[in-house]
Amino acid sequence: MPWGRPSNACSRLDGELVRIAVVTEGDLDRNLKTAVAFAEPLMLFLIAGFIGTIFIGMLLPVLTMSQNIK
Repeated sequence: MPWGRPSNACSRLDGELVRIAVVTEGDLDRNLKTAVAFAEPLMLFLIAGFIGTIFIGMLLPVLTMSQNIK
């Protein structure tokens, strides 16, 4: 056999599969961290816009009433 003993090939396959899993997990972690880093500012602006809309919605009736009183 040109590849050696079958048990030897299986032990190398096991090690290679573990190495591929570790590398793939590292790539996934890095990609997720990058995606979250880009999403955080976007979420911050969306939340600020939502709170600003609520604030303006509460303030407009008060200002309208104060102009009607004058």
